[in-house]
Amino acid sequence: MILFLLPILIFIIIGSSYLFFSFYGKYNHAIDRKKTKYLFLLSLVFIIILPIVIYVGLSNYWIGEGVINKLVKNKTIKNQRVLDFSLFTEVVKELEEKLEVDPKNLENLDKLARAKFLIGDFLGSADAYKIARNINPSNLDYLIGEAQSRVFFEEEDISEYSLNLFKIILEKDSKNPLALAILAESFSNKKNYETSREYYLRLLRLLEKDSIEYNNIKNKVNKVENKLNDKKTR
Repeated sequence: MILFLLPILIFIIIGSSYLFFSFYGKYNHAIDRKKTKYLFLLSLVFIIILPIVIYVGLSNYWIGEGVINKLVKNKTIKNQRVLDFSLFTEVVKELEEKLEVDPKNLENLDKLARAKFLIGDFLGSADAYKIARNINPSNLDYLIGEAQSRVFFEEEDISEYSLNLFKIILEKDSKNPLALAILAESFSNKKNYETSREYYLRLLRLLEKDSIEYNNIKNKVNKVENKLNDKKTR
């Protein structure tokens, strides 16, 4: 981004030099040459540095507190993602090494699952949550974490294994919105519209009325009910 300042800086240098030497050549008999040269150079440096400092200080492109911090660390919006990804992959590596020594450490398993989820390794995240859940079956967070991770890598083709996880989630937490939404959609795809409507209605009661999410689920309820009416009229 700072490269866009380069043409401006070159223009300033050339323009300032031209004006200076024109002035210097015309009035050199009446001025102190040495002092004038130093004054010109200092002014030129100030003119060049000032816009850079202002830009770095005020622009949202650089991340950090203070101009010096931003310039030294050179952390920008563009490379921030790379830095974060690199950081998480290093964390994953360290956690995996720790788990080789202590494979049943729940704290490290939980951290590994979360870190893998953040870097997009959803299968790895689900596996880590599954191991943690096998060690501590009563932990609802591990169950939800595994099910949620599986949704991301299975995408549209949700497996029966994952659907069973969501059913177990609802047994423990009857108001879990993700479980209700996934199961409602699944039953709709299987043309079990009555059960699908039941889950959608349960989900609808959890949402703020007239919100975007509420209207979206309301439309799904209407579609399911239309399917049910079509079946009855046949």
